Amino acid sequence: MNNVDFDSFIENKETKNHWWNMARRNILLSILLKYAKEDDKIVDMGCGTGYFLSKANIYFKDIIGVESYKYSNFVYENIIISDVTNTPPHAKR
Repeated sequence: MNNVDFDSFIENKETKNHWWNMARRNILLSILLKYAKEDDKIVDMGCGTGYFLSKANIYFKDIIGVESYKYSNFVYENIIISDVTNTPPHAKR
């Protein structure tokens, strides 16, 4: 799948609202709400467009994402573009 096809796939509303993606986001958020504190640092490695981050940001103050692919349609602004194996420990946000 080339970059244009992948961007089209990600932008597709049906993908974002697919039952699996919605259920996964709800499960992850419920786990975070149960075990993490509001001021804990949350890092989403492989965050995609940041859609989950935009929802979790409602409950947590310090949340960032790391993604290796530079999407044309990020929905969350606090994302580091880097390969997770090469991300410096104190990357600027």
